[in-house]
Amino acid sequence: MQIQCEHCKQTVVAENINLEHLLAKCPNCNAVFSFEAQLKSGTVKAGDAPDPATAGEADLESQTPQSPQQPISPGQAEPMTEALEERMLVDLPDHMEMWQDGDILWIKRKWARWNMRWLNITIATIIWNGLAFDWYWGVWPLSVWDVLFCVIGFLLIYLVLLFIFNYTIIKVSPMELLVRHKPLLWFERITMASQQIKQIYCRRFLFHRDSVLNEYCQVYAITIDGQEIHLLGPLDSPEQGLFIEQEIERFLQLSHEQVNGEITQDLFNG
Repeated sequence: MQIQCEHCKQTVVAENINLEHLLAKCPNCNAVFSFEAQLKSGTVKAGDAPDPATAGEADLESQTPQSPQQPISPGQAEPMTEALEERMLVDLPDHMEMWQDGDILWIKRKWARWNMRWLNITIATIIWNGLAFDWYWGVWPLSVWDVLFCVIGFLLIYLVLLFIFNYTIIKVSPMELLVRHKPLLWFERITMASQQIKQIYCRRFLFHRDSVLNEYCQVYAITIDGQEIHLLGPLDSPEQGLFIEQEIERFLQLSHEQVNGEITQDLFNG
């Protein structure tokens, strides 16, 4: 048996079914609906839907364009809601790209940001691993402290490679929101149903370094049941967080409410 659209009764193909979140998108009327009731009533079999453990990943890997196919300007992903019209528009920040492929919005953020901190980390990595090579090449067996010294060196190399080559890709569709970090492995991976998102917001954090006040921001999603889910960050550029918040809310047509600790456009521009 097959899943049918609750609105027009059109049969939904397997590619438009998300078994993990029990959501489907009708190819006829483009309605996104939950088919949980159909599963419970026995009108559809779970075997008709794709494997939730691999469906989202396969879709992201196969559909992620290597370069923007339909570049769009900030605010053009979807028509403005009344609430969004009242907020100031954040322009596309440096080191970020955004494009739309059909009914999917893609946002890409490069990690590389050369500054004095990362220059110092890179120099320290070269010196650390140079010493490890000079001290331990051909030496066997190694003590526990020697092994620890080498492991730290490898971790520093991996950190620098992450910084140079990695980027974050955000995929937003009427069915789901995915956040992945590529090409090197990173532990944080987000998948959530778009229908469960109430709003997106960007929070500011302040800290002192060398007697200087610094800040960074992180992007969060608030679900319809009140949960707060970390999506991305820390970001050293407030406009990046505001831009991601702005475009996801615009694309999904979400209303925005002020959240305690949230970065606002007024704060950013003032």
